[in-house]
Amino acid sequence: MICFITAGAAVKESGLPREELFITTKAMTTGYRATKLGIDNSLTEAGLDYFDLMLIHWPMQDDLGTYRALEEAYQACKLRSIGVSNFNRAQLGEIMANFQTVPVVDQIETCVLRQQTKLH
Repeated sequence: MICFITAGAAVKESGLPREELFITTKAMTTGYRATKLGIDNSLTEAGLDYFDLMLIHWPMQDDLGTYRALEEAYQACKLRSIGVSNFNRAQLGEIMANFQTVPVVDQIETCVLRQQTKLH
């Protein structure tokens, strides 16, 4: 039998204080409105008041709108930090040129068959 438990339930069940855990998730949306709604839905579904880190899952059509929603959620203390995943130098530069909050991380996929040496 497979049993699924929310992150919030796992935190409560663990007995550990929430601030001792670092919980990361990704925004798999594009654009401001979808991402803003997605953040709130993710928090509700997880049973949490905030995420420690939320990343844009990968570059898509409206990264500026998506990042704007993340930055607003960060400013509202729904996210403790924000970042991106698999953004190249130009994409990361565009984010940094348009927002006050600099991404704390650019998570880059790396495996045996996909080394991403130029991006690293």
